Amino acid sequence: RQDIYRVSEALVEQFIAGFASPPKSLILDLDHSEDACYGQQPLAFYNHHYRSTCYLPLMIFDGASGGLIAAVLRPGKRP
Repeated sequence: RQDIYRVSEALVEQFIAGFASPPKSLILDLDHSEDACYGQQPLAFYNHHYRSTCYLPLMIFDGASGGLIAAVLRPGKRP
């Protein structure tokens, strides 16, 4: 979990470093995506909407440029 958190933290730091000065506003685009799993994997749960055992990673993008800001691995049972 700590390694996954550090990767997300590094993505956020990289996004912030891409600005010469702070922007006046940010548009955040939050999307989750089904990542189907097979076998007994930790945090892989059955999701009734997707009808599969999966993870539901949350991806956070900059709405203006489409650049990836962060990614959070979440269990498949998250709404």
